[in-house]
Amino acid sequence: MLYATKIKALMMIHMLLCLKLNFGIEIAIWDINLDTAAKTNRHIHYRNSYGCKLRLEETRSVKYKPLGGDLRSIIEEHHKCFILDVIAENSTITLEELRLEVISHFDDVKNVSVSTLCKYLRHFVRITLKRATPIEEKRNNEITLAKRHDFILSLQPEGILYYQNCIFIDEAGFNFNLIKGRARTKAGQPALVMTSQIFKNFVQQLVEKLDRANAGPYHLVVDNARIHYNSSLREWLEQINKHTLRFLPPYSLFLNSVEKCFSKLFFFVKKHPLDSQKTLMGRIKDGSHSITKRDCEGWFSIQFIIT
Repeated sequence: MLYATKIKALMMIHMLLCLKLNFGIEIAIWDINLDTAAKTNRHIHYRNSYGCKLRLEETRSVKYKPLGGDLRSIIEEHHKCFILDVIAENSTITLEELRLEVISHFDDVKNVSVSTLCKYLRHFVRITLKRATPIEEKRNNEITLAKRHDFILSLQPEGILYYQNCIFIDEAGFNFNLIKGRARTKAGQPALVMTSQIFKNFVQQLVEKLDRANAGPYHLVVDNARIHYNSSLREWLEQINKHTLRFLPPYSLFLNSVEKCFSKLFFFVKKHPLDSQKTLMGRIKDGSHSITKRDCEGWFSIQFIIT
């Protein structure tokens, strides 16, 4: 007999199994290979029928037995508050990074798996991973436009010339697996991100090279990313009293000329995927040769078009 739905088919197996288990009545289904029976009805899978049989014989019920313990006994209230604070501060944190944060912060947590954190966030605090979308309203509202306008008008009075005394700084992530379409990264390893200390070290090395060449003073143009607001770096630059950090207005990444440069480098690396004979740094260096003087002049000039 064939049944129209998977539910009805499973109910029939349940009934036949109950007859055998409770009353010892031999049913013809036991003489039929379960795999063959599953193929007979496309609504029923071999694993479903065989799983029902095992569960009924072991527990006298076809209900699934819950696996594992209560996550709330592993992650308690004080852990929850810490986890929510970490996510609020960095919403792009990976589960592996969050796991390491929890283990390092609490002595009573010896180990916690990524899957446990994932289930806890999803089922108990209702936090899920979603694709981030830009907030266009803030980028083009009146306050942002006014700040952008004031920034551009302040450049000339303060002696800031994009062509002569500015160095544009930004971060860009190049993946070893960067190819056309999408790329995969190895599971279980946290993403490497730029930190405030790494940024400070980079700027200090840059300034030391400029001073050795007796170059400058220069204005180091950066966006409003949190890592750029390093108080110790700013104090260090003030002591030197030669080079300065210049922060762009909010939501104004296009005023940083290096953004266009990185965009062209990305396109080159993506268009010419890595092979076994080429390193990532070598490919980026090849891409830098494709950047022309005309490109740079265009990236500089577009900054001063005020709409």
